[in-house]
Amino acid sequence: MARILCIDDSKFSRSRVTTPLKAAGHEILEAADGVEGFEQFETCSPDLIVSDLLMPNRDGIEQLRMIRATGSKVPVIIASADIQESTRQTCEELGIQG
Repeated sequence: MARILCIDDSKFSRSRVTTPLKAAGHEILEAADGVEGFEQFETCSPDLIVSDLLMPNRDGIEQLRMIRATGSKVPVIIASADIQESTRQTCEELGIQG
């Protein structure tokens, strides 16, 4: 099964994502902000990242820039209330599609 990193400052939102993934047998890692998320990324090498964009300490866009700067092509799913066109374009520039 996959190792999946879920990054969101809302514990409720993280649980909505992680509960069915755990039930399906995936290994789940959790982080409450972009700082913690990047630390988990560096130490645990996830197969997939599910991330919010609007978080304290380090937002999701900056976190994604840092992840991509390492050369990683890990797939990322964005789960965010941020619906601005500029945000979508920035995500696409960072290799996030959809």
